[in-house]
Amino acid sequence: MPRPTAAWPRARLVPRVLSGLLLAYVLMKALSAAGAWLLWEALAITPTPLPAKHTALFLTSFLLVFTPLLYLSACALARRLLHPRVDTLVLYMGTTCFCATLGEVGTDTLCVTLLKRPLWLYHVWPVNHGYASAAGLFTWPLYGGFVYLLHQALRTNPRLRCFDRDGTKVLLLAVNAMLLEIFVNVFSLGLFESFFFFYFREDLGHFSTGEIFLPYVVLGSAGLKLLAFLERRRHRLAIGLALQALGILCVLLMP
Repeated sequence: MPRPTAAWPRARLVPRVLSGLLLAYVLMKALSAAGAWLLWEALAITPTPLPAKHTALFLTSFLLVFTPLLYLSACALARRLLHPRVDTLVLYMGTTCFCATLGEVGTDTLCVTLLKRPLWLYHVWPVNHGYASAAGLFTWPLYGGFVYLLHQALRTNPRLRCFDRDGTKVLLLAVNAMLLEIFVNVFSLGLFESFFFFYFREDLGHFSTGEIFLPYVVLGSAGLKLLAFLERRRHRLAIGLALQALGILCVLLMP
């Protein structure tokens, strides 16, 4: 009898990954439909761009809600309280802020060239024609911290270690980002009657879209490789702070 090879587990893994992605998309469709019903039918909200005078209140509310929510979500996945290293946490936060700010502008600019329209526009503190938001100086570091905690959870919980591989981790983060987009937009519309970011495709209620999955995979893969490289360097705290400063500088220079 021939011995099993490494190709056998991979052959079984591919349909599982594809079915998992399909199930995740169906879940996001259901969440988007529920959010749309709540906002448009039950609350009768008419979205408008957020006035600048409400930006500080929006950011304060956002951080107060999502900081504990993301931390506790990661702890629930790990099945214990997580204790991050400060220098590595700052590295993830600064790297995510800098790379995401540039990635947003680059992705939306490319979409305008290829699709003759942007993929999304920000309605809260928009910069660079709405392709990015100055609020990202607060929200992207928060997401970077969540990515670090998620990595800790994958390594801590034995049942999740199958996801602690480069390929599956990228797919997981892409799906996770789309789910968070839905929750963020429902939060923004429910409390402030404004989209945080408006996606032009309506497949996920304009809260997110399947179109963003491929950019998330490409940029997420590059970002994880960069983080893996930087995580092996000394002076992680200084690198993270420097990248955060570069992110701030990029936003200040945007029109």
